[in-house]
Amino acid sequence: VANRLDHRCAVSEDARRLAQGQLGGQYEVVFNGVELDAPSAEPIAASDPTIFFVGRHEPRKGLDILIDALQHLPDEVRLWVGGHGPETEGLRARAVHDPRVEWLGRISDAEKQARLRGADVFCAPSLFGESFGVVLLEAMAARTPVVASELDAGLPWPVGAAAGGAAGAAAAVGLHLGAWRMLLRLTGGSGLGGPVEAALENVLEGLCVSHGLSTPELRIIHSPLVNSLAAARTPAHAAIVITTGAVEQLERIELEGLLAHHLCRIRRGDAAIETLAGVLLAWPLTAVGWLRRRVMDRVLPPGRGLAADFEAVSLTRYPPGLLSALMTLSRHGARVPSSTVAALHMWIYDPDWGVADAVRHPGLDTRIAALNEL
Repeated sequence: VANRLDHRCAVSEDARRLAQGQLGGQYEVVFNGVELDAPSAEPIAASDPTIFFVGRHEPRKGLDILIDALQHLPDEVRLWVGGHGPETEGLRARAVHDPRVEWLGRISDAEKQARLRGADVFCAPSLFGESFGVVLLEAMAARTPVVASELDAGLPWPVGAAAGGAAGAAAAVGLHLGAWRMLLRLTGGSGLGGPVEAALENVLEGLCVSHGLSTPELRIIHSPLVNSLAAARTPAHAAIVITTGAVEQLERIELEGLLAHHLCRIRRGDAAIETLAGVLLAWPLTAVGWLRRRVMDRVLPPGRGLAADFEAVSLTRYPPGLLSALMTLSRHGARVPSSTVAALHMWIYDPDWGVADAVRHPGLDTRIAALNEL
């Protein structure tokens, strides 16, 4: 039958080798894909940091490693386990005294998508025998960080690969869960302290309450320079960092536009991606500036600043507010000297941003011109 096929393809190198060994002939590797424009499920979120696993409960899936890894993670971390299989009862017995593990059983595709969108990390600790990690693509499409074993399973590049058994999996998951706090410590800043900062918090809370958004932490960096950024793990676990220079030099309506921009960046998931990229990629490449900029330009979502601008305008319903803030940034904005290299790409103004690829990441001039057209 195989000899009568006009064209032969396989979804991974492993599948290609298997087909060649059993049937002979030549096969082209054509990777699977998922629908990016499919309707998004409302996320099932948890108040605590949550890991999600879904798959058949059998030795090749490595679920036992993930359950053991949970013992190395903080007490507030939770684990959702979806699926069923021959090892289910043994695995449940293994975790019988750990109330942090929630056994979901077989779940619908709709529930899977909702939990992918609500989890903090999706973990696939597979050991062998994976042909193609479609669920990894689904997790990435849901903008959920992925920690997976580095297997030759069809993905063109490793995603948060973990090694070293339970301890290695715990370290990789823990790094993903704690990246935003780590970046905030590296960036600096403190809580609110004066009447001006309190007024800023009122603006932020007003935006969040009126649009049903989680209110992020607000942190202040004492610097006369005008700048701000957002860091996040999920939309419910995020912070906005702003300089005293921005608070003092921007009018209330400009600050509202600036805060709305960061809220949209958080809501879209861009802030979480930027945060992870900063800790996992930019920070290790601190000493190699040209490579860091090249890597970040290619890894980060294209056009994310412009997209957040348009969403922010729809949030405030007043384009001149954000437009005026960006114009002030173009005149008086500057890189915060105390900022870590891991966060340079996250500031709303960075003089180097967009130099390597201005088409993918439009600079302030392009964004100001776009808002002027509204």
